Amino acid sequence: MALIGIMGGTFNPIHLGHIRLAQAAYEQYHLDKVLFMPSGDPPHKRQEEVVTAEHRMNMVKLAIKGISYFQPSSMEIDRKGYSYTCETLRELHKKNTQDELYFIIGADSLFHIESWYQPDKIFSQCILLVANRDDIPIDDFQKQADYLKQKYQADIRLIHTPMMHISSTDIRKALDDNELTEDDHVNPQLLDSNVIQYIMEHHLYEHNSGK
Repeated sequence: MALIGIMGGTFNPIHLGHIRLAQAAYEQYHLDKVLFMPSGDPPHKRQEEVVTAEHRMNMVKLAIKGISYFQPSSMEIDRKGYSYTCETLRELHKKNTQDELYFIIGADSLFHIESWYQPDKIFSQCILLVANRDDIPIDDFQKQADYLKQKYQADIRLIHTPMMHISSTDIRKALDDNELTEDDHVNPQLLDSNVIQYIMEHHLYEHNSGK
């Protein structure tokens, strides 16, 4: 039996917060590997804000290159139609029924997960590893976790990690109408240098290009 972490998301673009969260989950729960899985057609995102799946997957590969226990997965990109977490978990279980799946999320997702497609089937197929955020009081976080545990018999566990105030949305806003350069002193703190170079070469996120 393998312990498989799943780091899903739009990754538009992938940033160092994603990487450090996955590393913390891997180390604290002794996972065998973590799958980085860009969503193909996310039902909750406006498509004009999302660059192509090819670009997002290429950036994921660059960001995790050299980390042996990280692995890119195109499962959701290859699936036609919307990408739903419960279906992804079902497919992974079909591939190996003995694997134990750990779905890695931030605390903000914990408060919205009931709006996801078939949340009961998500809880029944995986262990949730959740990183809290500084702007969410620990009491509120624990109350939400306890509520979901009671209602769905969910297995929810906390990831202890320093909070990084990084979001893909903020990164895109910073890039909009500005050309990203290597001289920018902020971006290297947010993005892998190879991802920065890729964004520059392909002129992503300039003027909301949506390329």
